[in-house]
Amino acid sequence: MQTMYPCVIEMVPSVAAKIDFPTELCDPEIGLDAGCAILKKKLDGANGDVRQGLLHWNGGADTEYPDKVMKRMVAYH
Repeated sequence: MQTMYPCVIEMVPSVAAKIDFPTELCDPEIGLDAGCAILKKKLDGANGDVRQGLLHWNGGADTEYPDKVMKRMVAYH
């Protein structure tokens, strides 16, 4: 099991290091910006396919993860 930064947006340290934010992710402004930037890259890489982008965000280990997130999205629209 990988260690996670347990902040506003949980992130694997190796991913966080790629965007130069590893020590400041628990600052909400920085953590949200970093998480949103990474999620955007995942969605762009999936050509806008939200389900596929979420699967990439999650690392693909939980194939039900995109469906779980998408069900919750309704509450935030």
